[in-house]
Amino acid sequence: MDVFGAIVVALVTALGGGTIRDLLLQHGPIFWVSDPGPLIAAICTAIAAFTIASSPGRSFRKALLVADAGGLALFTVVGVEKAVGFGAHPVVALMMGVITGVAGGILRDILCNEIPLVLRRDVYATASIAGAGLYLALRSASLPPNAVSLVSILTVFSIRVAVLRWKLALPGALQALPPTNGSPQ
Repeated sequence: MDVFGAIVVALVTALGGGTIRDLLLQHGPIFWVSDPGPLIAAICTAIAAFTIASSPGRSFRKALLVADAGGLALFTVVGVEKAVGFGAHPVVALMMGVITGVAGGILRDILCNEIPLVLRRDVYATASIAGAGLYLALRSASLPPNAVSLVSILTVFSIRVAVLRWKLALPGALQALPPTNGSPQ
């Protein structure tokens, strides 16, 4: 992938979930259209990552996965906060948090011709659901908003780092049974 491809993939990953969230909520302009800061940050980060990844002998896969865990945590909480701010029902707010957290990665994986991470056994969307649910539970307990956000972000991040560290996974589907040659057993 050249630098342009890396920037496109980074933009889709960083902005995709929030864009879908804003389109679904139908409140105000899409976040990066009204404030290009996230757009500029994603472009600069993509160029820096491309430069580092292009250096001979460098592998920063682990660092990228930890950064992705941080992005999932932050984007999940920003998404649920935004939905709550617009008065969305708690179930809708939870879904908006998850969409904000995972949809950009789904689009990235599709663009890169990979099976999306959330469709594999990896604990990814589950971490997002846990963090968004915790946010809503703590918020309903009337705790300070900054503490609610911080605890929720740290929860998603900690789950993802634990998954990466100990190679945790959700159970997979049962494998298909062998064909019975048309005869019932």
